[in-house]
Amino acid sequence: METKSQSVSFDPRTKLLLLITVSGILVQGKMEGMLIGVNLCMLAVPLLFFWVDKRYKKTIKYGLIFLTGVILELGILPRLTGQSAVLAAAVISLMIKIMPGLALGMHIVMATEPAELLCALQKMHMPNVIIWTLCLVFRFFPTVKEELGYTLDAIYIRMGGIKQLILRPVTALEFVFVPLIMSVVSIGNELLMAVLTKGFSMNGERTNVRVQKLRVQDYVAFSLAGVAWVIKFLT
Repeated sequence: METKSQSVSFDPRTKLLLLITVSGILVQGKMEGMLIGVNLCMLAVPLLFFWVDKRYKKTIKYGLIFLTGVILELGILPRLTGQSAVLAAAVISLMIKIMPGLALGMHIVMATEPAELLCALQKMHMPNVIIWTLCLVFRFFPTVKEELGYTLDAIYIRMGGIKQLILRPVTALEFVFVPLIMSVVSIGNELLMAVLTKGFSMNGERTNVRVQKLRVQDYVAFSLAGVAWVIKFLT
């Protein structure tokens, strides 16, 4: 689980709103007129989250990808024709329309504690079925990532380095997927037992030791997201 102390942190409700805003505007948006500024702001949102969480290498990596996509969109794509234009448009769409939402979504899943998410969703009066499902998802993927890291380390030691992994790709894949499938089944059962043990299946309101409140940065994010949607619908 990627949890770090942050000087500026956002409420899970804010994270979900920004995820919907970034994905919705970038997928449907065009790089023209006022939408250029809106799209650039949406591209900056994942980078802001990475930077706040002190993921500086990830910030630089995705920043270069997004910058390359914007340059291709504004400077190169208008000059292309035919099949090259279609191929370039597909690559650009992946870089600046789909990838930002995926990167932000994965970061939110990995960096948000299930207890924090649970408290926020309860304040939204979400149905228990949705709360349980999201909490399981937010706990499942970080655990699978951790198990996959252990599996890859074991494969690296057993096969004697990266050279053998390249020379024997089928064997390497077998060593990855078989333990991973077994781990996924085991993790799913353990998380289900944890849910039942904590009494999530019981009716009634649950208490929570966390105090989840919206802060200044959350209200600022709400306002900026609202402005972005207004500009999107008016242009």
